[in-house]
Amino acid sequence: MTTNFTIVYVTEDQPAGNCLYSFNVRMWESISSFRNAIRSTCGELETGSISIENLELSPLAFQVNVVFHVKFSGEGTETSRDICMDMIEIISNGNQNYLKPFSVISCGASHIAVTKKQTTRSAVFEYNCTEMFGSQPLASSGGVRCVHCFPGNYLNSTRCKPCIQGTYQAVLGQLTCDVCPTGKHVTGDRTKCLDSVCVSTFLSQKTQNIDLTCTSENQMCMSTCLGGYIQDDGGLSTVYNCSGEGWFPPLKSCISYTIPCGLDQLSSAIPNSKYTCAAHNQTCTVECSSGYVTGEGEVSVEYRCEGDVLTPNRKLCLEYDIPFTTSALYTTYSTVDQVALSCLQDFREITERNKDLFQKTITDYCGDLGINAGGVKIENITSVSLAFQITNTILITFYEESVDVREVCLDYITLIFLNVPSLLMPYFRLNCTSGLSDVTKVSASHGSPSYSCNNRSYLVNRSSQVYCVPCAPGMYMVSSQCVPCPEGHYQPLPGQLTCEPCTENRTVVESGTNCTEIVDDENDFNLRKSQVGPTGLTETEIIVIAAVSVCVVFFLVVIATVYYCKKSKAKRRTSHADVPGDAKSGDGVSVKSDEYLRGSHEELIPGKSGSTNDPKWTYRDEKIIEKSTFASTNEAKALDVLNTIIDINIDNEECITAQPPVCENVREGKWRPLHVRHKNESNVAVVINKAKETEPDKAPCRTLSDYDNFQIYVPEPEPSDPD
Repeated sequence: MTTNFTIVYVTEDQPAGNCLYSFNVRMWESISSFRNAIRSTCGELETGSISIENLELSPLAFQVNVVFHVKFSGEGTETSRDICMDMIEIISNGNQNYLKPFSVISCGASHIAVTKKQTTRSAVFEYNCTEMFGSQPLASSGGVRCVHCFPGNYLNSTRCKPCIQGTYQAVLGQLTCDVCPTGKHVTGDRTKCLDSVCVSTFLSQKTQNIDLTCTSENQMCMSTCLGGYIQDDGGLSTVYNCSGEGWFPPLKSCISYTIPCGLDQLSSAIPNSKYTCAAHNQTCTVECSSGYVTGEGEVSVEYRCEGDVLTPNRKLCLEYDIPFTTSALYTTYSTVDQVALSCLQDFREITERNKDLFQKTITDYCGDLGINAGGVKIENITSVSLAFQITNTILITFYEESVDVREVCLDYITLIFLNVPSLLMPYFRLNCTSGLSDVTKVSASHGSPSYSCNNRSYLVNRSSQVYCVPCAPGMYMVSSQCVPCPEGHYQPLPGQLTCEPCTENRTVVESGTNCTEIVDDENDFNLRKSQVGPTGLTETEIIVIAAVSVCVVFFLVVIATVYYCKKSKAKRRTSHADVPGDAKSGDGVSVKSDEYLRGSHEELIPGKSGSTNDPKWTYRDEKIIEKSTFASTNEAKALDVLNTIIDINIDNEECITAQPPVCENVREGKWRPLHVRHKNESNVAVVINKAKETEPDKAPCRTLSDYDNFQIYVPEPEPSDPD
């Protein structure tokens, strides 16, 4: 049997690489002392011969990792060797000088101090069966034995491994496997090569949400979930081996999935934890930090998103304590040639006088493992007789260190009980009713521990691990059980014996973990008192209906306003073209004639003000201005009419007059000034002077757009009434 353990040595302020040569020399020089130290530690155990086969050194930053390869040979049990390695790990971590042959080492031109940081042992033993061809070590009721590799397997170095894909082996103890020809398949146990029907059977399993494909050459198949589906284990696809009588692994179903549940329901709301999610966050695992477990003793919890809710319900990570353990140590003695019952009285008296010695002996042996005197207490010792034997039952309670260390301590004592004459042996002769009797040791064993917690936590036993877990917030401890806080009470802290009352004008919220104020408002109170009104509608429904009603009314008002504005505008824009051809003005002039147009224009001539510096513009008849229109069925023609029939002259008297048209292509039309804006004197003068320079004796032929006194209004023709 071989195993190893690793010791980390720290090189203080020097990089470990500078010290590696000297370190290596010193370690190999001390290998004999290392072996002797290990043999001394485990000398009272049945381990057989112990040797250090090799050392491996590797520097990393300011530390050197040394791996000790240890070999056990000869007669010895696996249990005793396992306990030996446990003791080496525990003692090395507690004793700086154990397996450390130096305190100072040279690093180039300087010397540095060396300390030990940590010792860890390998969790497994390796076995060697090279002397038996094609075999490997296997554990059985009689211990570990070398056994030939079974059919379907081959020996790979020191271990039997299954034949690789497409190969098989039908014989015991072989170093290789045979290749299965193309077109055939290997059976599931890889012991035979047969014709294949697996692929066709696999493809027949296709459903609407799974895509199945196979490669006939290597008998490999793949299942892939279609869009919107996911495997029940969170994956999207799986490769299957179809080289046997059936595919492996079993076909996984594809289920539909939705948007994942909010991650704020997980670790962001669970202190002292971290989470990892997979498969589109369909499944998330919350792992409690070191020293924390859930109320059920779980180190991690997997949550699945079902709909929009995570299953199971959210679990908090709570800080736990190591429970007290009480174990029974049984030590059996023989009264040789005297009936034990006749010696029992003297045996009990000797045991009572030596109770403190027993306490010290157990403490000394467990002290090497790091358990101090205050962490071990003998609760009681009882003695019973049977035939020629007397058995002591010693109840021992451990208060410190881990449960594993406590178990190693008891294992150690029971194993060396017979090998150390003085261990728990104050009995040499006993006064029996029939005479003196010699006493010898027979055996030692210990029972399974019982666990207990303090009054603020309860015991949780999960997966061979035990914890003392406090009650979660919102609960309190009653008779070693956690119960919810009573109505009107709350508790924000874990591990409490009582709950706090939630005072008047406050209410309990968040599953009994908090107490908040109630807003003192009569309307709010009445609303909370009855959320459903006399109409049978809830508060939310009433608010929604009212909001929708307001929006509908506002929308109808807007539509009515827009419609009214359009009708009014259309009425103001009534076209002159719509006036009958025989319509006459008040003075008997046709409203469609140029004479009427010019007459209307003359009505707009403003009166001259009394001051040339501050002209005042007036209109002779405002009603004519309001009623005058310009209309045409064609906008372009209407503008053309204005440009040809209207001639405006600004004379030195600053008076606007209308002249008969002097341009060609005169057309009928009407015009309407929207407004008249005042001109300042300088602008008027510039226009006058410019007119005199060009044609002083003739009024220029201009269009209405030459001046900004007027704006043209060209209405769109309204659709004619079919009637």
